[in-house]
Amino acid sequence: MSRFLWNPLTACKAAMTSLSILSKWSVPTRPSISLTLTPNFNASEHIVSLSAILVVQDARQVNSGDVLFEMKMIEGNVPSNDYQGSNSLKATDDNGVLSLSFSDTSNGMRYWYPSRLTEGIITAQFEAFPREVDEQTPVGPRVDLRMDQGGIIGAANSFIPVPPSDDTIFDIHLNWNLTAAPNGTTVVCSFGDGATSSKTGVVDILTTSTFMAGPIQKYTQKIALENGVTETFGVYWFGSPRTFDIEKGARMSADLFAKMAQFFKDTEESYRIFLRFNPYRGFGGSGFLRSFVLEYDPYQTIEENVLLYIFAHEMVHNWPLMEQEAEGDSEEGAWYTEGIADYYSRILPYKFGLINEQQFMQAMNVEASSYYTNPNRELTDDEANERAWEDVAIQRLPYSRGAMYLFDANGKIMEKSGGARSIDKPVLELLRRQENRQKHGLKEWLLLMVQELGPRAEEDWKMMSRGELIVPISNAVGSDFKLVRSDQEPWELGFSSSSLSSRIIGGLIPGSRAAEAGLRVGDIIVRNDVVFNSADNYERNMTLLIKRGETEINVSYWPRKWEKVECWQWARHSEENSRLEL
Repeated sequence: MSRFLWNPLTACKAAMTSLSILSKWSVPTRPSISLTLTPNFNASEHIVSLSAILVVQDARQVNSGDVLFEMKMIEGNVPSNDYQGSNSLKATDDNGVLSLSFSDTSNGMRYWYPSRLTEGIITAQFEAFPREVDEQTPVGPRVDLRMDQGGIIGAANSFIPVPPSDDTIFDIHLNWNLTAAPNGTTVVCSFGDGATSSKTGVVDILTTSTFMAGPIQKYTQKIALENGVTETFGVYWFGSPRTFDIEKGARMSADLFAKMAQFFKDTEESYRIFLRFNPYRGFGGSGFLRSFVLEYDPYQTIEENVLLYIFAHEMVHNWPLMEQEAEGDSEEGAWYTEGIADYYSRILPYKFGLINEQQFMQAMNVEASSYYTNPNRELTDDEANERAWEDVAIQRLPYSRGAMYLFDANGKIMEKSGGARSIDKPVLELLRRQENRQKHGLKEWLLLMVQELGPRAEEDWKMMSRGELIVPISNAVGSDFKLVRSDQEPWELGFSSSSLSSRIIGGLIPGSRAAEAGLRVGDIIVRNDVVFNSADNYERNMTLLIKRGETEINVSYWPRKWEKVECWQWARHSEENSRLEL
């Protein structure tokens, strides 16, 4: 679910092989970034802000007019901390106070510039405040700093300005100042558990990390892999989640991660899952550096198989990534990033014995229905990327379309190799190139696929990226399974998706199932199901609690159009001797 709700991991892939966790602070032998965070508490001992001191030691000087710090001001539809006015960035260097100016760009970046040539160590100070949210706050990437049951959680890229992102390797140090913190306050971030932690890598190591402080509860486990690596796995949360069994979920996620880390031949030292409670609405995940954030609300009961899928999808993002060829180049888009995560989140739990055959086939057909009944399935990749935040169905398209392309490619490779190879071969080869800091973009992917399938491989990708319908060959998930034509009704919310943000029904489609169910323009949305649940799951209803005048009304309907479109589903050839060739 990472693209739907953000996945920044491609930003730091080039430095992954150089990362190391240091046990203590050290005298820098290379440029360094030292960040000190001090939680500030109110009378109820709840964290209400973070005071930050950022110290940059770099031999390079920065000229007046050149970029000293940068920060992304919006991610998707989620704003970052806005350091202006009385809360502006304050900076000094060896020559004293350093006046700063800033400019914002059309792509959501803010750049700070020094008023003169810098000299020596640069120190910036600022105070980060959690975002104020309410029932009208739209669902978006889980990057913003938020209060959570007495604690605070947020991604660095939403509240920490950093030196310009390039290939410079830094010693990155984090220190939590807890001298004024009440008893029971603990801290953790993506790359370290405790008051001090360090990492070596590019600046994106910092910006793609999540930070958490407060009355944290946790589940941790040491995981030993066959390659001799022992990893620390942890799940961290506030309060007591009531919509799912957190202890059972933590154990399940640890088991899943151990098997996935073995499959992808992981060599890192830790992995963490952070839970964020949304008292209004929100369910889904966002991937970060060796971690992800799972958001949940009090209304959505999370079924065990759904939790397993989310865990699997987000974990996959640690490994197969595709290099972006050029800034702003969307050729590779999200079809690989999200498609490969959907592909392996369906395949690997079955391969590992975590779900049975019936559950596997159900998951596969949910994936197929999600693709075929997407009303935007004919959009090109570029169009889908450009319009991603217009509509949940557009946001979700690269997930299922990318996965269906990969299922088809898997079947074709298995067929041509007589079952000797699968899609794993090019995927793992691209991963090895990524780990060795070699080119691992679209060009390299297509070369690997042409080696497997010949020139047809490039045309298959072009057809997918043009939005042409994908019908995988019948043995895409095993020779005992076949695809059968089973047309279905495409998804249709029935009213403008912007209503979910405004919380007022607008753009109601006359004659739609939503209108037939009794929704009216002007109805106030009090509560609603997570929209992508019905968009992804063909049989699921959409349920809303709306307010009309002084009356609250429950409305439930099937969010589908009346006519059917071409759709395909997997079915067994026979009930005997079923096997999957994965």
